[in-house]
Amino acid sequence: MSKNAIISDELYNWSDNGPSDPPVALLQQRQALVKQLRRVEPFILRGSLIERFKRGGKPGCKCAQGPGHGPKYY
Repeated sequence: MSKNAIISDELYNWSDNGPSDPPVALLQQRQALVKQLRRVEPFILRGSLIERFKRGGKPGCKCAQGPGHGPKYY
């Protein structure tokens, strides 16, 4: 398990413990991770990914009876 996953789990578990403030070290680590995400954000492409199975036109092809050719991702 990565260090970031452990930090995330600690913050999640902290939030279930009630109204007390989170440990300062966890907040500082969270802020550092958020800064790293900001550097990556321009390279993130938002959109949708779909999985398709296409059928061909040949009557004897396996796609005529089965799910089709694929999966293809668009």
